Amino acid sequence: MSGAALELQAAFIAALRADGSLASLLGEGKVADGTRRGAAWPNIALGDWSSRSIAGDDWPGEEHRLEFLVFSRAGGRSEALGLMARLGEVIAAANPTLAEHRLVTLERLREEVQRTRDGRGWRGRVVYRAVTEPAALA
Repeated sequence: MSGAALELQAAFIAALRADGSLASLLGEGKVADGTRRGAAWPNIALGDWSSRSIAGDDWPGEEHRLEFLVFSRAGGRSEALGLMARLGEVIAAANPTLAEHRLVTLERLREEVQRTRDGRGWRGRVVYRAVTEPAALA
């Protein structure tokens, strides 16, 4: 993973963990850097993240695909959808300050909610596209 992706990850995890509204919906300590076997439900975890160079014409930019996962065992999709909505608000408002990079754009690409494999809960998936450039260019 690139340095920019690591900075984005740290910034977004910090923003999600610091949000009081999200903490009241989830409970404390339920935002993880990756899924945790046996984690208390509901919770939010980072899913797949990928980065690639989109450099060109003396511009060293990178594109990142960022996936956030929401897990709920409520009787229907409502809890997962509510958590996904709040997650989106937090990410949109985060405006992360990165040490060595600058966030150029951030867009929400898609979201989905589906039953978990065991049929006892719901898994929401929210995917973003971010573009970064070195801070020195700003």
